[in-house]
Amino acid sequence: MLPPPRWFIPLDTTVQLFTGIVALAVALYALRGYRWVKEPSLNNIFMAFLLLAVAFLVDALTMSTAYLEGIPFDQTFDHGTFIQLGFAVYYGFSIVAYGLLLYTYCRRYSVMAAAPMAPFVMFNSPPLEIIIIGLLAAIVIAQVLRERTPGRGVQGLVSLSFLLVLVSHVLILFESADYLLYFSAKGMQMVGFALMGFVLYRLGRMA
Repeated sequence: MLPPPRWFIPLDTTVQLFTGIVALAVALYALRGYRWVKEPSLNNIFMAFLLLAVAFLVDALTMSTAYLEGIPFDQTFDHGTFIQLGFAVYYGFSIVAYGLLLYTYCRRYSVMAAAPMAPFVMFNSPPLEIIIIGLLAAIVIAQVLRERTPGRGVQGLVSLSFLLVLVSHVLILFESADYLLYFSAKGMQMVGFALMGFVLYRLGRMA
């Protein structure tokens, strides 16, 4: 397959930048809710999405650096200490953030049965993306179980948002087959985060 065109990197960078901004907005809404009701789970959500925002913004900076240095998109992982460090920060912060969200679900809603899904991913490749997928799958299951709780009208949107993010990471695994599929996955991820922000905004208006 031919490598993606050069304009693909700034396009990917733009999507990551907007996703980071959306994640930051979600974090700020969660912080606002925490200050209002002092609910510890909202503080965890704030920390998780703040980490995700930093991760996406660092990834955007990393891809911008790769573009300015003339590095092809399909070779970005193999060039430069700074670029490799940027990817390490992106994956490290993402894993910690999704792990924190999973911990919040398990601790608050007693759905520890979902947690054992995560360890198996250590034996797959590529390991970092698979770890994120495992954590997201556990979060989706936890959220679906939570939907059984009566009187929670926004839970379907929350489940949909996490499901979109999960599917986006699954599609990223197949980026080598079609780079447009990769871009579609990033767009889907951004929509998922936007839905989460909408849910927090709606809850804030209802409070």
